[in-house]
Amino acid sequence: MEMKAENSVLRADGVRTAYGRHRDAPFTRDFHAGERIWISGPSGCGKSTLLYTLGGLTPPRAGSVRMAGRDLARQGVDLLDQVTFMSQDAMLIDHWSVMDNIRSACPKGSAAHACTRLASWGVAVDKRPRELSGGERRRVGAAIALARNTPVVLADEPTASLDPASAAAMVEAFGRFSSNSVVLVASHDQYWADWANDHVDVGVLE
Repeated sequence: MEMKAENSVLRADGVRTAYGRHRDAPFTRDFHAGERIWISGPSGCGKSTLLYTLGGLTPPRAGSVRMAGRDLARQGVDLLDQVTFMSQDAMLIDHWSVMDNIRSACPKGSAAHACTRLASWGVAVDKRPRELSGGERRRVGAAIALARNTPVVLADEPTASLDPASAAAMVEAFGRFSSNSVVLVASHDQYWADWANDHVDVGVLE
């Protein structure tokens, strides 16, 4: 059964981004709770640009992105409790400990869940981000995203430079997001093919 636009969590309407192959190819799509979207395409095609635009971090060159009917490009739209963005470096504050970063980013009462997950991944929460490897920083970002449990989760290349075992653990973690969330992953890695229930190939976007 086709899902209606009015029930969507996120809607892109005629979006043209500032960079990439879809700069001149309008992108229109509704995103619904429970969807797991893999955004793929060759290097330089604009996967990350599309992700940033859908998350309201970069304004579209044309068109609009709406969440719950609100245009994300308009001033005053508060995304803090609605969107979690997981960048390639996890955007952690280096002079804080991992624990301090978790407490700052997670809602009250959910930090313990992030810490438990990191312990299972062998990441020490008393360390500072600069003491962690790139893969460990991504695990911290994933643990925070899972604990925040926002309606929209965006992840930019979460398995980049990870070994196969670490990448598999990351994909498994992303399978634990609530069915109330729409999760978009921009990646060139094939690891995400089985995880996703839908696929946007930027390289062939019309």
